[in-house]
Amino acid sequence: MEHVTESPGATLQVADGASEDESGKTTLDKNPTTDSQADGSSILLHEYRRNARESVRVQINEFKGRRFAAIRYWYSDNEGVLKPGRNGVTIPAHELGSVAKALLRAAELLGTSEPQSG
Repeated sequence: MEHVTESPGATLQVADGASEDESGKTTLDKNPTTDSQADGSSILLHEYRRNARESVRVQINEFKGRRFAAIRYWYSDNEGVLKPGRNGVTIPAHELGSVAKALLRAAELLGTSEPQSG
């Protein structure tokens, strides 16, 4: 994974199979390289440490031929292996645009993001 930016408490990463244009916009390639999982594949888009044992990951996953976005807590087990937790949310592809707009609006209202035009 290519490291893109870092801010306190968060690291933004561009997954293999994604590219970044000159403006910093990240797009997925048509045939992304994926990490295989037991039942599908996954593209890690963003991860930040929640605490010493947990991370939050934003991923694109595929299961039974369907692609979706997932935001999930991951934890380190007793051996230090990172594993997906039970808590998280799965967002179907057809809902992703409206959820993304809502998250951008929340960031604006919380004062953590510049207002987006368009």
